[in-house]
Amino acid sequence: MKVDGVDGQGFPRVLTDIWFDAQKAPRCLALSVRLPMLVPLDQPIEVDIDTARLLRSPHRDTPIDCAWLDIPIPIRLFWTAAQVDVPCTTTPTDHLGFLIGSLAPSSVTMTPRTRRVSVVTAFVPVGVFNPVDEQLRRRDVLGPLDVVVWAIADQIRATRLSGHALRDISVEVLPEQSIPYTYADVSEGKLIWTGQWGTYHHEGPRADSVGYHEAPLSKADQDEIRRRFADLRHGTTSAVMADLLMRAHIALDAGLPEMAILGYAIACESWITNLALSLKWENSEIEAIAAAKLGLINSGPHTLLRKCDELGGGSWDDDKEGHIRAWLRDVAGERNRIVHRGERATMDQADRAREAAGQLIELLKRRIVSSSKFPRTRTLFVGERSVDEYGSKKRKEQLRVAISGTAANLSNEEDFRAWREKVLDLTYRRADRSV
Repeated sequence: MKVDGVDGQGFPRVLTDIWFDAQKAPRCLALSVRLPMLVPLDQPIEVDIDTARLLRSPHRDTPIDCAWLDIPIPIRLFWTAAQVDVPCTTTPTDHLGFLIGSLAPSSVTMTPRTRRVSVVTAFVPVGVFNPVDEQLRRRDVLGPLDVVVWAIADQIRATRLSGHALRDISVEVLPEQSIPYTYADVSEGKLIWTGQWGTYHHEGPRADSVGYHEAPLSKADQDEIRRRFADLRHGTTSAVMADLLMRAHIALDAGLPEMAILGYAIACESWITNLALSLKWENSEIEAIAAAKLGLINSGPHTLLRKCDELGGGSWDDDKEGHIRAWLRDVAGERNRIVHRGERATMDQADRAREAAGQLIELLKRRIVSSSKFPRTRTLFVGERSVDEYGSKKRKEQLRVAISGTAANLSNEEDFRAWREKVLDLTYRRADRSV
């Protein structure tokens, strides 16, 4: 795949070389969508939608729109930024003036402003012969617009893991817009653009949400986001749990205390559950025995934590720092009041939940790093920062080397994930039989 230089007017030329199996996808659909925020990316990005990834996604039970798509789908995304007007049809100044019957002076009158948002152009291999006459999205099936936004959403998640406060994206939150599209035929390994264009009107929010205002990142930073994207795509344990924690942070930043507390509770429970599973996995326990011992359905997170005694490092009931007590009080307890009693939470409560969740997760990392019994578990849960923070002076270099083997770590991830899925399948299948 390449972009061939520029034309006589200085515009980049369209893609020319195919990168997909033209026997399965004899056309290439190109469409461009405007996001409700600026994402600090400006590089071409390759995204492969394969069967394994589909099965781990929210779309796993959605029928595929076979008139368009054939899995696997190798999508190409091109990111840029555009200036847009922020809608100001009714401003706070207008509303106040209307209610009191008096126009505000020009010094406090709000005027429309512009800001930058990301525009993403996607190239999707498709099987349909006449895309101009087709709908880009139909309800209850997975179509081309769905997979494009899915690919964009994962890039945003990867960017967020690098510390950028971006909210989740979905088709439903795209601002109202007419999405332009065109398509190319394939001839002798080349894309031949037909010159036929269409637009798909997307009924979304009329006002863009508050955007993320930061310039595109350096190439090195964007390369790091690509690596994080790969971790998310493969379901890497540490990346998935970091994503859950970042979701809670975003809810807190957005002023949504209940959602933040629920998010922190989910992140902590995910940590505890996966740690309990990983210890059984590294001990080579048979899946059925592990499922019976852990009793995931009837064991609350604190009960599961007590089942991690083999890790060592102290009691899970009364740690000297008080981190477990703080988690039980400020995260698990507040979560229960929200879920079971319908109580509202304050931002102070949500901030205490953030601190308690962070302390619990750091406590787990410290015990994982300190333990010599579970080296494979260590590769799943911690990185170099945790080793530097919690490793002893004598063992730091040895631990860094042990967690830096990419091939071995990937093998551990795949082995653990396969074992875990069998345990979960046995757990919930047994529960289904008892209903």
